[in-house]
Amino acid sequence: MTGDIQSFLDFVSLHPHLAGLITFLTAAAEAIAIVGSLVPGTTILIGIGALVGYGHLELWPILAWAVAGAVVGDGISYWIGHAYKESIRQRWPFSRRPELIDRGEAFFLRYGALSVVVGRFVPVMRAIVPVVAGILGMRPLRFYVANIVSALLWAPAHILPGVLAGAALGGLGLVSKRLVIVLVGLAVLALLLVWLAKFLVAVSLRYLPRAQSAVARWADARRGRPAGAIFWLVSADHADFRLLVLLTAVLIGSVVGLAALFEGAVSGGALVRFDHAFSQFVQALRTVWTDAVMVAVTLLGDSSVTASVAVVASAVLLAHRRGRLAAGLLVVVLSSVVFVQGMKWVIDAVRPIDFARGASAFSFPSGHATLAAALYGALGWLFARSLKGIGRKLVLATLAGLIAAIAFSRVYLAAHGPSDVAAGLVFGAGVTAAFALVFRDTGLPSRAVLGLLAACGTAFVLVGAWHVVRNFEAGLAAYARRPPQPVTLTSAWREGGWRELPSARIDIAGEAEEPFLLQWRGSGASLAAQLEGHGWVQPPSWSLETLNGFVEASTAATALPVVPVFHDGHRPAVTLIRAGQWAGGAGRFVLRAWPQGIREPDGSRSTLLLASIVFEEVQHPWGQLSIPLRSKRAACDGDALLLPLPKAQAVGSARGADAGACGGRTILAQP
Repeated sequence: MTGDIQSFLDFVSLHPHLAGLITFLTAAAEAIAIVGSLVPGTTILIGIGALVGYGHLELWPILAWAVAGAVVGDGISYWIGHAYKESIRQRWPFSRRPELIDRGEAFFLRYGALSVVVGRFVPVMRAIVPVVAGILGMRPLRFYVANIVSALLWAPAHILPGVLAGAALGGLGLVSKRLVIVLVGLAVLALLLVWLAKFLVAVSLRYLPRAQSAVARWADARRGRPAGAIFWLVSADHADFRLLVLLTAVLIGSVVGLAALFEGAVSGGALVRFDHAFSQFVQALRTVWTDAVMVAVTLLGDSSVTASVAVVASAVLLAHRRGRLAAGLLVVVLSSVVFVQGMKWVIDAVRPIDFARGASAFSFPSGHATLAAALYGALGWLFARSLKGIGRKLVLATLAGLIAAIAFSRVYLAAHGPSDVAAGLVFGAGVTAAFALVFRDTGLPSRAVLGLLAACGTAFVLVGAWHVVRNFEAGLAAYARRPPQPVTLTSAWREGGWRELPSARIDIAGEAEEPFLLQWRGSGASLAAQLEGHGWVQPPSWSLETLNGFVEASTAATALPVVPVFHDGHRPAVTLIRAGQWAGGAGRFVLRAWPQGIREPDGSRSTLLLASIVFEEVQHPWGQLSIPLRSKRAACDGDALLLPLPKAQAVGSARGADAGACGGRTILAQP
């Protein structure tokens, strides 16, 4: 693959005039009606721009070719419309997509001559507006003035981003030309995949109504309950039935989801381990300013703010004589409160950090996530049924963003684990679905819905601002990051206390991975110093130079950086590698060690390092790359690698391991 891309770059360098022709044809095709939707023009032009930035092509000729192509493409579309006028609606391919002409006319009548300029930057409109301009009799001189102006703006907008990317890649090329080729290839492939996805979605949406009608006719022509159910599901005349089925499915899905989360929380298995590992991972990402933002967001989800919005919303509904809606909204909020408090007492799961008392001290489920999802979900349903156009989209997007922000803030601040928040969101979705089922045919007049929106927004902003200002400092203190707690040993470390420490690495998903074979009572530097005498070395750090090793065809295992893995959400404190062979394969052993605090029975504290070892072999896909992957051969022997350490003592029974990981007895060692 890299050889093909390099050949293309060399070809373009030797034949720059062909690059200009490709630019011209691509820009022209982008502007020709119907054809423009079939050509990945943006991808090609950005790629050509990258070649300019990389130094293979001159900028100004490419810009000139792009402008010329854009002008010619729009001109062709204009003269097609000018020649056929309204009869074009009956001609293929426009006869298959008459709605395009209607949309183009509406766009043109709205913006006039400016539509030629603006439409150039709007998908679909780019190729159809010039046709409509010709149909409606826009004068050629006026059209070409707008056409040229739009081309002068459009061409740099598509070429210059690629130029900047190419210039950046040119800087990387000083380190490795091969690395640049691979990155360019990946970028082009990504752009092509995005274009293909958009194209397939557009085609699917085009033919979906036809497929829907065909299935409806097929089902209507047959008898029996299955055919009748299919007809009701796909017929355009039964949209309300489809909505009923969808809401019922959401409600049933929420019940099933809650049952699964409840079982996971009670059993204390992988879900609990996942919560802890993911929470620790997020804690490592915390910063001072994100702490401040997340504390403010979580305060906006406090019950005082949520209750204020609920009360104001109910009052507005009552003022507009919508008592059933107001009662339904209060039922949503009260049922959420009962669910949260009841589940906390039943499960009594411990929070990641201790900062509350009573039922609030328990973790499952998240009250903030539950109330936010339930209240703002129910309000979102009312707004969705009552608002139209861009206003509805903005309101729903704002409510969804608010729910997501409050939910994430609880995980970020370690107030809850992910499953606690997930339970709240799932319950909120179920309650919203139930609310929607009851009031699926209920909407509000524009005056009432605008009043509800204004009142709820005002209550949220005023009460929320007051609550945040009043409790911000206390929130920062309550949600301050806590250091990891040490493991309290019931017996001295070497006298059996080692058994109470984690026996295997726990990944982000909460699953047990390779076993910990070494417990080192000393610093990371002392461990590295002791192992260096036995062939262990520090791995190369991540940089452009070492990154280049991945795209070379024959990079040695010890010349490649090590991909970090996590234990309980933490990165390793020590990483060492050693060249070697195992089970007939050549590669490297990788030792990773994580700190673990302990408290001895006498009250003294110290920090151990828990280490695991895996064996990696370098794979060479397509004979072009060098990728270190965990070996699929039999498990390696950790005892032989670790027993040379000072004061080493093998304890416990030998433990097996999955392929590629080292097994053996637990080794206790110290300087």
